[in-house]
Amino acid sequence: MADAQTTNGMPQPGDTVAGVKLVKLLHGDSLMQAWRGENPEGAKVGVYVLDPSVSGEAAYGFHAGALKLMKLASKTPVAGVLRIHSVQPDGRAFVADLWTVGNASDLPALKWEMEKRLELLQKICEALQGLHDAGIVHGCLAPPSVLLDDELHPVIADTMLYDPASILGNRARAPYVAPEIEAGKSPSIASDVFAAGQLLHFLLLDRDPPPADPDLSRLEELAAVAPGGLVRILRRAIAAVPGRRYKSVAELMADLARYTESDAVGLAHPEVREANPKGVFTPGQRANAAANAESKRGQARPEASAPATARKPAIARPTAPKPTAKREPQPTWTRNVALASALVLGLSLLLGYTTGSLTILWRILSALGVAGMTLAIPLPTKVVRMTVAGVGFLIGMLVNLGGQATLAGASNLLQSHDPNTVVAAMRALRSGGATKFSNAIVQGGDLSGINLDNTDCDWVDFSSANLTDASFVHATLIAATLKDANIQGANFTEANMTMVADLELARCDERTKLPAGWKCEEGHPKR
Repeated sequence: MADAQTTNGMPQPGDTVAGVKLVKLLHGDSLMQAWRGENPEGAKVGVYVLDPSVSGEAAYGFHAGALKLMKLASKTPVAGVLRIHSVQPDGRAFVADLWTVGNASDLPALKWEMEKRLELLQKICEALQGLHDAGIVHGCLAPPSVLLDDELHPVIADTMLYDPASILGNRARAPYVAPEIEAGKSPSIASDVFAAGQLLHFLLLDRDPPPADPDLSRLEELAAVAPGGLVRILRRAIAAVPGRRYKSVAELMADLARYTESDAVGLAHPEVREANPKGVFTPGQRANAAANAESKRGQARPEASAPATARKPAIARPTAPKPTAKREPQPTWTRNVALASALVLGLSLLLGYTTGSLTILWRILSALGVAGMTLAIPLPTKVVRMTVAGVGFLIGMLVNLGGQATLAGASNLLQSHDPNTVVAAMRALRSGGATKFSNAIVQGGDLSGINLDNTDCDWVDFSSANLTDASFVHATLIAATLKDANIQGANFTEANMTMVADLELARCDERTKLPAGWKCEEGHPKR
């Protein structure tokens, strides 16, 4: 099916845009719509479509920005930045990772505490600094630009996609535009710092912030209730003169990490006093609400204010001595059992670490060791001792010290030159939920049927390995080696295979799902 003509109107469910079938509209504004789509391989992806009203230089800039971000994602992806996979030929739509949870505009509904919001802002700033390190200015950072992944971690979108005129005409983004951009200058690191400051303003107010003051913002509403360090950091970040702002996002992050040192961070206003240097603050709190709360806390209870002489003294009454519970003597054998159990625990951890396998056995032995060691505790009766030992066994099984030692040992075995050892370690690690296998040496090993979806297999040597029916969906195999590997029936959908070596020498079949741009011909992958 041909791509929908997005220049004549926004697409509808069932249309094909950028080679992807549109399923459901997620959200949209006057600039762009975000859709959940399904690519030809059946994978769920995000499709971002430029509004038909955006044309001319703005549309050209959108196209150029999307192409640059696609190149960044394939060469040197930045953590926390939306990955673009493909761009529609006319430049008015692109395909990227799918995030359906929402964006930062939804944060007020989550009622997060201040520290959790600051943690989110730090992650946003880390991603923004990563873009700056790659020589890219975001240019339109605002709450709608910050998507939330399935774990509510931020993912920056919209990088370099909109020209200043388009942003200023969008009510949800205009408060985050620096004054110099409004005056006609190009986006810069300084304007990104301003936008990050306004994001902090949003997180403190629980609503879009007002425009920044023409010189140095007074921020009196926040200064009456919010931690003074945060107020000063915000004041410096959104200073009207770019030279008074933080020189980099990294510098802003450094002050955020020590915001409780209010006298050492940000900028003070000569006419405004921060009333709350380090105190507790609820986002969205207003000054009058804080005063009312303080007033209520200051009201003494009537009974607490009554004079001591008005109370009748208590009359001392003789009490009978409480009977002493009969206590069984602690048998001497319990110390010997506890010592032996400590040795069993140590042995299970050592064997689990050195073998990297037999996880269940080490788990049971470590649990028995924990249970036996409880017998060294002086307890009143045999029933109590046995009960505590049973609880110790259950705790040992849940904590799984032996299994954790096995996983730690298995990680060390990934660089073994014995392929059977490496394969056993990888299967043990994967069954334990591990996702990092970079630099493993699997030459000639049998990993048939293993599920390595969403794992890090960068620089792994799969030469001559049996990868029949293995799954690498959304895995990264940057600079991995697949020379002479058997990948018949393997699934590499949405895998990042940048700089993969000798893929064309692997053996595939019609069941093999290769990354975009590759197909199986005559039993080998070809571009």
